[in-house]
Amino acid sequence: MRGSRAAVRAIAGMLAAGLIVSGCNHINHNANLANPSSAEPPPKSPAPAAAAASSTGTVQQPRGGAVGFQSAAPLRTLAPATSNVEIKPPSQLKPKKTKVMVALLLPLTGKSAQLGTAMRRAGEIAFFDLAGADLVLQYHDTKGEPTAAAEAAKAAIDDGADLVIGPVFAQSVQAAAGILSAANVPTLAFSNAAAVAKDGIFILGAQPDQQIDRLIRHVAAKGLRTIGIFAPDNSYGQLIVKAAENTAAASGLQITKVAFFQPGDPDAADLIRRFADYDVRRSALTAERHALTAQNDRISTLSLQRLASLDSLGDPPYEALLLPIGGNELRRLAPHFPFFDVDPSRIRYLGTALWSDPTLGNEPALVGGWFAAPNPASQANLNAKFTAAFGTPAPVLAALTFDAVALAALLQTRDQNGSYFDRDGLTQPSGYTGATGLFRLLPNGQNQRGLAIMQVGPNGLTVIDPEPQSFDQAVN
Repeated sequence: MRGSRAAVRAIAGMLAAGLIVSGCNHINHNANLANPSSAEPPPKSPAPAAAAASSTGTVQQPRGGAVGFQSAAPLRTLAPATSNVEIKPPSQLKPKKTKVMVALLLPLTGKSAQLGTAMRRAGEIAFFDLAGADLVLQYHDTKGEPTAAAEAAKAAIDDGADLVIGPVFAQSVQAAAGILSAANVPTLAFSNAAAVAKDGIFILGAQPDQQIDRLIRHVAAKGLRTIGIFAPDNSYGQLIVKAAENTAAASGLQITKVAFFQPGDPDAADLIRRFADYDVRRSALTAERHALTAQNDRISTLSLQRLASLDSLGDPPYEALLLPIGGNELRRLAPHFPFFDVDPSRIRYLGTALWSDPTLGNEPALVGGWFAAPNPASQANLNAKFTAAFGTPAPVLAALTFDAVALAALLQTRDQNGSYFDRDGLTQPSGYTGATGLFRLLPNGQNQRGLAIMQVGPNGLTVIDPEPQSFDQAVN
């Protein structure tokens, strides 16, 4: 936390924006979020420099420098499109709430506290850029644990939340979902697991099956016909394989080889050796050398010279290799494939949004690889503002937080009937465009995103097939 002068500046910034950030006493007091006066100051950029005080003491000023969030098309009217709508006199209308409460359920303490802090900061950027004066943003600590997530959900309901954003992890979403559904509070969770989505519980993460569908259709369009999959032996890996098989069948491709590995397995190299058919191909090379030696003619001698630099003969039984893993596990396993002659100059390596790392090209085996993900360029403005305030770019989950808070602000400021976060507004068919690009929420709780095809390069990531600009163009 910064000193008292920084705290004073933070309060002045909040007042200058005419906004309210409400902390909650349901979190660890070490987080210093219970009192707005002790909260960490918002980023410098959301607070405009010039302000004019009104006669009531409220400081009013125009907003400026917003990162940007918008409907992909104008918000449709939320009232029924019918000519016989009953218009009630003011005395019969339900009084509009003075404040609109949005609760953020984040891991603010525990092993995921660093991530939770980054997500909270991104949410505050959206809040100070876009929120109306009646919107109140609350924080509830999930500690990254299902039990604490359920407690945080109950606390949010007790505090009158109109919308819940979070939790982050699938198990935490499952733990909180029953409480939130029973209270009929719409929820924007950060998970990408379709199993936790349902009417009223929306997931925001880019869904793996949509990534695979987009990727394999691109692979088919480029003329490749066979794919091998080396996947983790868990629910995510099983989902990837099933999605790949479905899209491949519809696209004229064939999944020719599948292997599952235990994440972290120190013996994974032996499994990769078998997956690459390395011993079979090496035996084929030995047999070819013997046959050419026995012929003992000039052509055979030249052929032997060409084979001298090879470790095996022929390619594995696939033209593309899908590795749906990321992070340290991907970096650990990737070098084993070219070692066993899965040559990236002849075999196209493929991934998922887990490959959304501009430093991935430091691993030579992955250079030239393709994957489907939201275009990181959509996050550039948020990254610039986040870096200016906090010294590092925003992680992907922080960009999701920005979009979730921005969506809440958009619906609250444009609402015409006091319902704010009803199903029609949240599931607008044309979707929204924000820091994570084009997306829309579906009535079943899942989402759809405009995905680009990215290629790994030695100096970063490149878009080789742009994302659609509307869902009329979308193919994923």
